[in-house]
Amino acid sequence: MNILLIGGGGREHAIASAVKRSGGNLYSYMENRNPGIIRLSDDFLISSNLNDVLKWKYVADGKIDFAIVGPEAPLEQGIVNSLENIGILSASPSKEAAQIETSKKFMRNLMEKYSIPGNVESHYFSDEEEIIRFMKDFDRPFAVKPVGLTGGKGVRVQGDHFQSKEEGIRYAIEVIRSGIGEGKGVLIEERMLGEEYTLQAFTDGNNLIPMPLVQDFKRALEDDKGPNTGGMGSYSMADHRLPFIDEQSFEKSVEILRMIVHSLKREGITYKGTIYGQFMLTKYGPKVIEINARFGDPEAINVLTIFEGDFLKIIEGMATGNLSVKYSRFSNDSTVVKYLVPEGYGTNPAHGMEIVVDESGIERSGAIIYFGSVNERNGKYYTTHSRTIAIVGRHMDLYTAEEIAENATKFVTGRLYHRRDIGKRETIEKKVRRMEEILKDP
Repeated sequence: MNILLIGGGGREHAIASAVKRSGGNLYSYMENRNPGIIRLSDDFLISSNLNDVLKWKYVADGKIDFAIVGPEAPLEQGIVNSLENIGILSASPSKEAAQIETSKKFMRNLMEKYSIPGNVESHYFSDEEEIIRFMKDFDRPFAVKPVGLTGGKGVRVQGDHFQSKEEGIRYAIEVIRSGIGEGKGVLIEERMLGEEYTLQAFTDGNNLIPMPLVQDFKRALEDDKGPNTGGMGSYSMADHRLPFIDEQSFEKSVEILRMIVHSLKREGITYKGTIYGQFMLTKYGPKVIEINARFGDPEAINVLTIFEGDFLKIIEGMATGNLSVKYSRFSNDSTVVKYLVPEGYGTNPAHGMEIVVDESGIERSGAIIYFGSVNERNGKYYTTHSRTIAIVGRHMDLYTAEEIAENATKFVTGRLYHRRDIGKRETIEKKVRRMEEILKDP
């Protein structure tokens, strides 16, 4: 089976590894020379013009069986639609289906229209005067969310990123004036209190297969401080749950994703591919922060590292509408992902800096490496504007997995940093205690 992979980061390196473990042939398109993906590829194309993928000989000559798209931007540009127009099916959603991520307004409206549980109060604005008038009488804590894509860095929450109502209003106006989120406007939403978690699932538009739960760490600095990022790391547990999520909350989360997929179908839109729910467990149950139309990054790295099913059959099933749970299987190992990122990541990352990677040292330590947004030139590796190297510890015991990952970070040197607290016992126990306090608070 010939698979076309679009994207060049750590998530895509994990997808590429899963394709090769299942025995597929891999043809990869990326903007940067990711050495991990290149080694796994039967051939690859480097270009900053997405349309070049349609002219690539394997695509143009019809030699690709199925495509899978890693990042969200190509989905919004309609690459899946373009591929289907020339007869190549994708295990990723169409431009119309991807609106569930590319327009937070579309997602909230869909949930409201079909009375999908987990929705929150949300108000859309494209005019700054309307915001000022509305906020005069709004006296609850709130979040400001650009409607369009921001790479996980656009949302600001009162109490975390700003303190006063006036600060939040100023940021909402800035979003509108500067076009943050591609100029699609801004949402004012109620602030939720709880713990975030990620549920990813395979779907063909009818059937839905959940993957192990993951908790991501968005903030740049330890103890969840600093600016939001695309994700500094994450962990998953051997029982495929999280310590603060009970079975009822898990099942509710799965049902929310299932209802979203089925509601899209009622709108005439068939969703095919991975769907990713970013949830918050609150005292009122699971609430939807956002829905993403692809694998998460770093969450894909957690789940695909322990995937032991037939990934090619999963890709084929999603693309053709014939998804079967018998091909989906995950080992009972915990995983901890720690991203090494350029200095200044989240605000002004140091890009174009050389890094040195001792891959044999990482392998000897028992860890696994995935290359992120790295450029390879003349056998040397250089940082870009995004995350550089993902180090994964895998073990039945979560805290042993964390030690494996942490110990392996020393084999990557350069102007990089990482969060040492991800996956540590005290970090997890603090989150559990916080959730217990929220649940018992009247």
